Amino acid sequence: MNSCSFYPIDRWGKPKQIAAKMQIQAFQGALKLYRNDVGAYPTSAEELDVLWTNTSGRAGWAGPYLQSQIPLDPWGNAYIYRYSEQSAVEILSLGADGKRGGTGENSDIGNQIDSEMEN
Repeated sequence: MNSCSFYPIDRWGKPKQIAAKMQIQAFQGALKLYRNDVGAYPTSAEELDVLWTNTSGRAGWAGPYLQSQIPLDPWGNAYIYRYSEQSAVEILSLGADGKRGGTGENSDIGNQIDSEMEN
């Protein structure tokens, strides 16, 4: 007799949320390496692309800092990158709906690096 397991609907999106968290963690590690080489995090305008190619022409760049080009998030949207010298580096996926806020699969997934603690 074969058995079949059923998962609640809210679990279907879980693998994509986990994948987004893992990608964001990889970006965070690459950003720290970039900062060590260049002396600063990329600006918000430079975005995450500088981890793959030296689009800004920064001295000290020793990348690429990732094994492949910057992927889209698991829902097909670009990751959001913001940097402020006074606060933090923020990397964000807006979840399945591509909008701020939300719950479940639509929740924002992000990570911050406190720039004060990095100095």
